[in-house]
Amino acid sequence: MEKDDIKETLSAGIIPYADAHLIKKLSFMEMHIPMFLQRFSLSYARDCSCLEYFLHSKEKGMDISRELIISQDSFSLALHVSKFYPEIFREPLPKYMSAVCFFLMINHAASLFKIHRDTFIFIETRRDVFQRFYSRLKDFDFGILHRRSSENYAIKGTYHICGPLSGISISIKETPAVTN
Repeated sequence: MEKDDIKETLSAGIIPYADAHLIKKLSFMEMHIPMFLQRFSLSYARDCSCLEYFLHSKEKGMDISRELIISQDSFSLALHVSKFYPEIFREPLPKYMSAVCFFLMINHAASLFKIHRDTFIFIETRRDVFQRFYSRLKDFDFGILHRRSSENYAIKGTYHICGPLSGISISIKETPAVTN
């Protein structure tokens, strides 16, 4: 099949089975990160092995979430997400944006902490949040480590090194740490 024929079939929405290998499949994140970056930006402050992220709405011109916190255990080198509740659900068209935010934060933290492949990620969360959100994040393989008596779960996932994302440039700027 010639290049012009491929363009025609693509514009018609038809992808012949034999030629499907000619089209690069975009990953879930490659499809959704550009939408996230058009609407939001992330910044962070660092205090030793603790990172606090700030989610900024470009449309509103203000931070919509603060205290999104990831730390690194100095002995196991695992990541611990102690707070992740980006209030993206209050924004218009929030679908998948929290997943993208989490993905970007984890990959950024892993880069700063020089985390290697197959490092564990630990989170304490409510049962319903695990079922509706973390269990669906296929990039991290989250599973239940412990069921707590209070409807909370201790969950464990795995950080897999993220490969390059097709032409997507991501900048997360450091802001000065606030001291009280």
